[in-house]
Amino acid sequence: MTILSPILRVERILSAVCIIFLILCFIVTFLNHDLPELGGSVGIIDHQELWSNMDPLSHSMYWFGDFFCHQKSFHCLIIMGTQTPLCIRDMSMFLGAGIGFLLSPFSIRSLTIKGFIIGMILAPLTFYEWLFEKVMGV
Repeated sequence: MTILSPILRVERILSAVCIIFLILCFIVTFLNHDLPELGGSVGIIDHQELWSNMDPLSHSMYWFGDFFCHQKSFHCLIIMGTQTPLCIRDMSMFLGAGIGFLLSPFSIRSLTIKGFIIGMILAPLTFYEWLFEKVMGV
């Protein structure tokens, strides 16, 4: 039995969490039908009355999406007439993080200061995009 390094263990756990969360986004979409269009604002629970009638898994997933995602229908996947809890951009971030954590042990290059600084500059771009949308009213 091979002993994993602590960093590799954490990367595998984070990868599993991201991928499982993404899979759950699709599962709860199949479990819930006849949801209305879910447009809203980030940081505000717009549809609490809808989530209160759902099973606990669907409730928590749609609540998470309602709080952390704008849920505009033209940015979301519609599966069998039901909108996913997160928009495609947010789901893509979970997919990218999951794949990135999964593949990072196979990277030949180790993290350098330059790579860390570039990552710290690129990481908040989603926040800046959201802020731009809020300020400009887009």
